Amino acid sequence: ADAMTLELRRLHEAQQGRVRVAAGYGLIGYFGPDHILRFRRENPDIALELSEYTDKRAAEAVWYREADWGLINLPMDETRYAVEPLASIPLYLLVHLDNPLSQQRTMEIAQLRGQPIAIQNKEFNLHQLILRKCLQAGFTPDIVFESNGICMCNQLCLQNETVSVVPAHTMRNLRTDETRLIPFADQEMRLQCALIRRLDAPVSPEMVRLKTFLSELAEKKCINS
Repeated sequence: ADAMTLELRRLHEAQQGRVRVAAGYGLIGYFGPDHILRFRRENPDIALELSEYTDKRAAEAVWYREADWGLINLPMDETRYAVEPLASIPLYLLVHLDNPLSQQRTMEIAQLRGQPIAIQNKEFNLHQLILRKCLQAGFTPDIVFESNGICMCNQLCLQNETVSVVPAHTMRNLRTDETRLIPFADQEMRLQCALIRRLDAPVSPEMVRLKTFLSELAEKKCINS
C-alpha cells in the first residue's frame, strides 16, 4: 500500500510538471536545440514534451488541448488564443550564384516576379506572407514547389532550379558555397514568432517558467544579432 501510494504521488507530480509544446517546423532551430536541452537540465522537475508541426497544425494542437503552448509564427486568431510575442525573424532570399539576382545587395519583392519559387506549403504563415506581399506588388508568385521543410527547397536552389525565401537560421547546416542569402529591403519581410495558448486554458507555473526562459533567450538573440 505504501509503495502504491508513493507511485501514485510520483505520477501525479510528473503530470503536474508536464509542459507540452507544439512547435512550427524550424522554430526549435531558431532558439537552438542546445538551449532546449539546457532548459531540461535546469528544470528537472518539468517534463517538457516537444512536437513539430506546420503553423496551422500547431495551432490546432493547442485548440484541441493536445499542447499547452504553441510556438508558431503569427498572425493568429486572438479571439481564440492568447498571444505572447517572442521574436522578429528576418527573411532572406536563397538563390544560386548563377542566378542574376545573386548580385543584389538587397531584394525588392517585385524582383520575385517570374522567378520559380520553392517554399513551405500553405499551412505555414511564411507562405501566406510571401503570397500577400507579391499580390500587393501586383503579381502572383510562381510557386513551383511546396514543402513541409526546407531541405528540398535548398536542393532545388542548389541546382539553380528555383529561388526560396527562408529565415537564415534554417540554413545553418544547409549552406553551400554555391548559394547566397540576400536580405529583403522590405522590413515587413519578417516572421513574428510567438507562444500561443487557448484563452480559456489555465497557465501553470511550469508554463510560465518555459515562457520566461524562451523570452529571455529571444531577447539575448535580438541583442546579439
